[in-house]
Amino acid sequence: MKTKITLFLIAFLATLLVAQKITVTSPNNNSVWEKGVMNTITWSATGTSGIFKITYQEKGKNPVLIAENIVSNNLFFITPEKPSYESKIMVVDQSNPAINDESDPFFNAYTKSLMIKPIDNDHPFSLGYEYPVQWRDNSTGFKYFVQMLKEGESVPT
Repeated sequence: MKTKITLFLIAFLATLLVAQKITVTSPNNNSVWEKGVMNTITWSATGTSGIFKITYQEKGKNPVLIAENIVSNNLFFITPEKPSYESKIMVVDQSNPAINDESDPFFNAYTKSLMIKPIDNDHPFSLGYEYPVQWRDNSTGFKYFVQMLKEGESVPT
């Protein structure tokens, strides 16, 4: 009888010592997710209930619930259309919210733009109109130099 109790206690303590952990695997490591595109949020979990809640948070804003009662380790997610410079995903064990993990901050790709507004007739644009110039930026931390050239001019080197 004493042996059975000892084995039971050892088994019980072993289950308590099993790491209770969630690790967000994607997005992570400064991922770049394009706005409006479906991406997959993934995570690994040990010692959890197996039922998860996922939130999305933009820098300086409150978290937004994406989904709850998820019983897999992945979720398809369409990155919001509104540009965000720094966002995070958090995965939480619904039965024990103390078991959670959040992604490293990641940057959504978004379209950068500027407007050209002609001030005289020395250009190919009509006066009084604005013309958008757009480009895709899939990285962070870069500065851009924008130059307008007249027909026949070349980019200075």
